[in-house]
Amino acid sequence: SGAAEERLPPEEICHRLNQDIDALATATEGSEAAGQNHDLVRKLSEDIKKELQGLLEVLEEAAERGEKITGTKSQSAGELLDQFLSADLPTRLVKCLGQLEFEVRKDVIG
Repeated sequence: SGAAEERLPPEEICHRLNQDIDALATATEGSEAAGQNHDLVRKLSEDIKKELQGLLEVLEEAAERGEKITGTKSQSAGELLDQFLSADLPTRLVKCLGQLEFEVRKDVIG
């Protein structure tokens, strides 16, 4: 599945990650909501995991090639990193750790 899927552009990865974090926060507001939305929370957790994996793939490939983030080949890695940080996604991911599925938490921490 991973190699067969076309990689999303950096701005789309960050956009979807942002949207899914917002949706997760909405789905888990209040203890009753979290219980009622278990399937939605699980789906959002899986989506966040896929988006994080896509983000890491771009950055790891750039690192393996030994490219500077400013190089033209790794422009997508630089864009992705800029957008990831400018959207404050690391902080937002840490804040929603308690709502994420266990396997996704490991990816966020790792």
